This record gives sequence, structure tokens and C-alpha cells, in this order.
Amino acid sequence: MDLLREMTEEMNQKILQAAQADPRLHSMGTTFTGVIETAGMLYLLHIGDSRLYHCDAQNIYQISSDHSWSGELLRSGQISLEEAKNHPNRNVLTQSLGYAGKIQAEIKVIELSPQSSLLLCSDGLYNLVQDSELLTSMQTMKEPYDTAQELVALANERGGTDNITVITAKYLAEKVGDPQ
Repeated sequence: MDLLREMTEEMNQKILQAAQADPRLHSMGTTFTGVIETAGMLYLLHIGDSRLYHCDAQNIYQISSDHSWSGELLRSGQISLEEAKNHPNRNVLTQSLGYAGKIQAEIKVIELSPQSSLLLCSDGLYNLVQDSELLTSMQTMKEPYDTAQELVALANERGGTDNITVITAKYLAEKVGDPQ
């Protein structure tokens, strides 16, 4: 876990250094959601408001937390999930790479089950496509690349103007710890 924290700080410093070296890059920043799988365990390293979802046969779970103004209000119990989705400051980040203050990357570990599927995406997708639709796409996924392309197309059909980044993956272990 310490290595993941160090990696986050190093990425943040490199972005800050690039912004200091080139005035055109002033205020540059990014979100980051990355995963590493080993022996049936998934390690999440996350900062910002991109998301990691884990899907099983019946449910979709948002694993990452949104590091946004509305996400903070939601976690503290000041607003409901529905209010967070429509909050006027829902896109104001409280954490990102390129932030000059102290960053606290989210690090989580989850156990994968056979036939788990994963969805990593930006807000350009989840702001336009409902969780139930994401789950249906993930449950019917044959090829991860095709499913990702279909989700991007769906968001674009619904007026997508923001960056729409989507990565899908299937965990095809016969038993946990035996990836194929």
C-alpha cells in the first residue's frame, strides 16, 4: 500500500513540475483510476471523479469514491445520492493529480469472484448512462472492447460533450486466483 501511495505522490509531483516548466500547462490536472489484479485480489488506486465499478451476476457496485464537492457532501451525510447527482458543484474536484496541496489517494482492495467484470469510466459516461444500463451492458458483455465502444456510443447519442473514457474487463478465472 505504501508503494501505491508513493506512486501517487510521484505522479502528482511530475504533473506539477511540468506545469511549472511550461506556462501553457498552468492549472493542468487529471483524475486517475487504476487497478492491479494479482491472485484474485484487485487493488484500486484512485483520485478524482472517474470511477471503478465492480459487477457480479446481479449487481453493480461503485467501488471508488468521487473526490468532488458533492461526493464529500454525500459521504458526510449532508445530501442524498439524488442530490449529489444534481448538485451544482458536482464537477468541482476536491482531489486530483496536479493539485498543489496535500493529496490523499484512495486505495482499496477487493476480492474478485469468478466471472466478475470491471468498468472504469469518466464522468462523461456515468453522467449520461444509468447504473442499471451499465449493469445490463456488463452482464451481456462478450468482448470488453466492443462493450466499451457501445457505452461510449450510447453516451454520445445522449448528447455527450465531455470526455467519455471507458475501460471494461472480465475476470475469467475458473476459481479465484486462476486468471485465464
